[in-house]
Amino acid sequence: MVFSKLTMKVLVSSTVLLTSVEGHSWIHCSDYRGDTRYYDETECYGHPRPMGNTIPSLTDFGVDQGFNQQPGKGAAENDLCHGGSMEALSGYPNARYRQGETITLAWPSKNHVAEACTNPHIPDTSLELFVAAEVADGHPTDWTQVSASFSDDPHVKDTIDHKGFQNCPAFCENMDKSLCTGSFQVPDLPNGMYTFMWKWEFNEGTTPYVTCFEAYVGEDVSPVARPTQAPTVEGQTPEPVAAPTLNPNADCVGMYQQCAGGNVSPTCCSSGSCFKQSEHYSQCLEACPAGGWECNTDGTSPVTPTPNPTEIQPPVPTSNPTEIQPPVPSSDPTMAPTVPVTGGVCQEGSVFAGVLKGGKGKADVSAILEDGCDCAKFCTIFAPDSTGFMLKKGKCSCYERFKKMIAKNSNSFVGEVPLNGLTWAISE
Repeated sequence: MVFSKLTMKVLVSSTVLLTSVEGHSWIHCSDYRGDTRYYDETECYGHPRPMGNTIPSLTDFGVDQGFNQQPGKGAAENDLCHGGSMEALSGYPNARYRQGETITLAWPSKNHVAEACTNPHIPDTSLELFVAAEVADGHPTDWTQVSASFSDDPHVKDTIDHKGFQNCPAFCENMDKSLCTGSFQVPDLPNGMYTFMWKWEFNEGTTPYVTCFEAYVGEDVSPVARPTQAPTVEGQTPEPVAAPTLNPNADCVGMYQQCAGGNVSPTCCSSGSCFKQSEHYSQCLEACPAGGWECNTDGTSPVTPTPNPTEIQPPVPTSNPTEIQPPVPSSDPTMAPTVPVTGGVCQEGSVFAGVLKGGKGKADVSAILEDGCDCAKFCTIFAPDSTGFMLKKGKCSCYERFKKMIAKNSNSFVGEVPLNGLTWAISE
């Protein structure tokens, strides 16, 4: 077995069998007024209901801290809101809406978008917004659905359309923590406090993910100046926008697509440049990634020679040399290298022959894969809460925690996840 050079296809390739997938996300901001490509915390003017005395804005955008709630699991029929307290945290107020105003909600992608950098089959069954008059116990029972961009024009199954939950334009730049947004018009409600419920069902028939947020709706709320195109002066006629210039290189591939290596003939990039990772893979990117990429733009010649794979440095000893540290590779030429695989293959983290002991929190998702690096990528994308993986007899399993990893010459492979900054293209 040898490590592949990023030629795998996730969920599209015949080498991958996805048994089940669960998605998770939450509302980060209930009144977002900033750029809809990259999240700007300074432009958040409303926050979801606290849980455990915390809210998403207390951490960086997209960081998991327990807000991926599924209250329907074991909850009473109408007890759908996460957390019982409706009191906003000091300095992080509830939203204030004016009837008829258009509001933008913001949530993290958490790897769940159909795109070229993943595949077109990522599901998005439904995303809906509801409102109810606020009640004393914090759990309204009389919900009314609110018309919203993500439910009025939902994602179409097995397509790349950036609709519904998947309205995340910079997804391929950060698949776990990119910004997703959707908008709705505040209903004509009587002045007062209300509870809104964001309800997302990832796989059909699974328990939805729910975030509740409180908001005051009133005619006394001042209209909000939101980013708009010209005119900026009342009565001014906007200047015509020039039509986009047609790309003369119609056969060029787009951003994040493979542009050379393997079975792909060298081709141009419609945007960015073609950066070479290895003789097997080059990709269209805006800038050369760190960690083993050969930072030239022609995708043909390396900046520095590739080290001789037979010249392997011995592992650094630790207090317990049987844990984590991989052994010196076997002379058997059929065995995969047992040193940490970094740089051009896995970018960050390590993969080595061995076994994982005391694995807990095994993810519901698994896959049939060819090697350890592919398994590391799979767990990073489809089991983002996992910290380790094991590939045994071709089956990739992801675990939330484990006691230790022991390096040994075997046909199983283990390693730690997630792989930070992971990006690669899917070739059809």
